[in-house]
Amino acid sequence: VDYFGRRGYLAVLSTSLTLPVFLLLQYTDVNVSIPMVLLGLSYCGCAATLWPTIQMLVDEKVVGTANGIATCVQMLGIGLCNLMVGYLMDSHKSKTGKINYNPTLIFFTTLAALAVSFTILLKCCDTVKGGKLYKGQRDKKNDDDNNDDDSLYDKGDGMMSPSTAVGNLMS
Repeated sequence: VDYFGRRGYLAVLSTSLTLPVFLLLQYTDVNVSIPMVLLGLSYCGCAATLWPTIQMLVDEKVVGTANGIATCVQMLGIGLCNLMVGYLMDSHKSKTGKINYNPTLIFFTTLAALAVSFTILLKCCDTVKGGKLYKGQRDKKNDDDNNDDDSLYDKGDGMMSPSTAVGNLMS
């Protein structure tokens, strides 16, 4: 993603993969391994595109704080979702102990739709603010080769890829 860029598009694609997962589980009898592979691909894509955007969008002085806040919000969301899923599972259990998973799958589908909406919003905001997430190192190389002084990657704008930032921290 750092090399090819187009991070906003990849974020929308990755989050969009979650929608068919829960719909397939709820409305079809497809082998469960197919939706689970899609879910794994979606989560990998989301992690690869969304977490590194923090380093790209915040000032270098506050990257640690920004990552800490993002992690806290993620953990809060996981905790609240676990409580909600527990409630849905408990409240939709028959007297024989059989659980109706449909309300839980509807909950997950709703969360997936919200995630897609927020990544579309991220993509739109990025486009309006200059497209910092659009270009990758490949574009930077092409801009440098063409001596394009209007590049988003001019030496004075302070932008670096997440891999460069991590490399700088490690050295």
